[in-house]
Amino acid sequence: MHEIGLIKDVIRKIEEVAEQNRAQKVISAKVKLGKLQEITPENFLLLFEHQSKGTRAEGVRLELDEDLLSHDLILESIEVEQW
Repeated sequence: MHEIGLIKDVIRKIEEVAEQNRAQKVISAKVKLGKLQEITPENFLLLFEHQSKGTRAEGVRLELDEDLLSHDLILESIEVEQW
């Protein structure tokens, strides 16, 4: 299931940015979801919730921006809470 790989990659990127910023907590993340990735926003959110358990990405408020002509899945920004 390629969707889980996509989700894990986004979680890994969120954790990397959080670590680089010495963040105590990740509050929100904005993700551009290419329609041609063949994953619905609903499935993305469900899988993200499940896969992020126990990581800094757990409980993150996700904002998904669906791009109808793109293949890309891009972590556009994250909001963190500093120590």
